[in-house]
Amino acid sequence: MVDTQTHPRWWSPRGIADLLEMLVVGERPSHRRHGARPQRAARAGVRKVRIDGTRVVWRSRIGVPGELRVDEISQVLLAHVDYGRNGFWGPPLLAFVLSRDGAVLLRIVAGGSPRAAGPEGRRRLEELWSDAGIPTAWETTSLLGRAKDYRRRWPEAFTFAHAYPVATTGMALAAWILLAVPVLERGAGS
Repeated sequence: MVDTQTHPRWWSPRGIADLLEMLVVGERPSHRRHGARPQRAARAGVRKVRIDGTRVVWRSRIGVPGELRVDEISQVLLAHVDYGRNGFWGPPLLAFVLSRDGAVLLRIVAGGSPRAAGPEGRRRLEELWSDAGIPTAWETTSLLGRAKDYRRRWPEAFTFAHAYPVATTGMALAAWILLAVPVLERGAGS
């Protein structure tokens, strides 16, 4: 006989609440992180990242340079991240550069084309780190692989708007209707 206190069924109130939480907010991480939230992770494209001796150097998409010491990196996790509507090429391939305490220091995108997200992008990302002796692995703990699932695990790697684009669009639209439209109507009426 199964004890329903320790093994709740999916149709129980707790099971339904867990399912709704996973669908709306994102998958709950398997382990809790302790301490303060790390600062926002830097972002770069794989073509703008290189390892220069004992440093990883990059330029962001808007040209902001950054660098990181190789000895600060524990490993690099690779993942295909589903944004809900990935477009023609499918989910982009991302690399999460992790610190010794498990925080994301740098998020690297291989690109959205089949060439970048496929075997060539994978090979390029793996070779970049293997040359420096940094271990790489595939992220396999996320069930659905959505941006909001990864945001719950690594909030420093994804902004709210990045992980929840529909909610962000809805809030922006509501703000426009509630704030800007009355001001514009008042200005046009005088």
